[in-house]
Amino acid sequence: MRGVIFTTVPSFTKAALNFRSEGFAALNSVWNLVRKGKIYNFNIFKKLYDACVNSISTYAVATWGINNEDLLEEVQVKFLKFCLGFSQSTLNYLARLKLGVDHKKVTFFKSIIKYWLRLMNMKHTRYTKICFLYLIDKVRPSEKST
Repeated sequence: MRGVIFTTVPSFTKAALNFRSEGFAALNSVWNLVRKGKIYNFNIFKKLYDACVNSISTYAVATWGINNEDLLEEVQVKFLKFCLGFSQSTLNYLARLKLGVDHKKVTFFKSIIKYWLRLMNMKHTRYTKICFLYLIDKVRPSEKST
C-alpha cells in the first residue's frame, strides 16, 4: 500500500506502524535475495536496503514522521545488526556506531526541515500550502487578548 493512513487523531501512529510493517516485509525480501545471490559486500547490501527497504519504510516521512521515528528505527537497526551478525539484544547504538550510520531521527528531521522549507517557498495558491497554513493556524495558541 502506498500512502499515509489518516485518522481523526493527528498522531499518525497507524501510518508509522503500517510503514514499519512494510519495511520489515521488504527487508525480508532483500535478505532472501542476499542469501540466494550470496552477496557478502556491505556496500551492495546497503544499496539494496536504501532502494528497497528504506524507500518503503520512510515514504513521505516528512508528513507523518514526527513522534514516530522510534518505530521506524527498528527496521534500520534490524538491518544493521543482521549485517554485523549481532544478536537482536545488542544495544542499538553499538550497531550504528560500528557502521558509522546516523540515528534515524537525524535523517527524519533533515527530511522534515527540507520539506517545510519547500512548503514555505510555495505559492500561497497551492493547496498543500493552504492546508499547512490552516493547520498552523489551528495549532497555534490563540493570541487574542481578553
